[in-house]
Amino acid sequence: VSADGLLCCTISNDRSVKIYDVVNYDMMVMIRLPYIAGSVEWVYKQGDVKAKLAISDRNSSIVHIYDARSGSNESISSREIHLGPVKVMKYNHIFDTVVSADDKGIIEYWNPATLQFPEDGVNFRLTSDTNLFEIVKCKTTVSTIEVIYCFITFPS
Repeated sequence: VSADGLLCCTISNDRSVKIYDVVNYDMMVMIRLPYIAGSVEWVYKQGDVKAKLAISDRNSSIVHIYDARSGSNESISSREIHLGPVKVMKYNHIFDTVVSADDKGIIEYWNPATLQFPEDGVNFRLTSDTNLFEIVKCKTTVSTIEVIYCFITFPS
């Protein structure tokens, strides 16, 4: 389900992606992919013109971005984000950044517009400057990613 709660999508081994209008409880678009999807995540902010959907290829390290409302089978952009197939992605709409993990446990941060490391919103330039490689060192993988939006304000 998208961050604004308006859209929902499903992926299937038959290479189809189905986009649903949550409010009207109606399937609005079906996309046929030339690959089997591995992971899917809505990557747009409320009010964006395009309802961007990131879909990873189950058998490669490529992530494709689609405009879900267009109904087109053609991706807007595509890029090899990881070295292996992407298992999971999570979008942080506050920082307009996606956090993704591949089948080797490597975690990457990227901007959905550029498919590159974000210029803003993170406090490091290289993932080697963090403890993100601990998962790889422990020879395990990531099964889910969550973003916690926690803002504490104190009265003045």
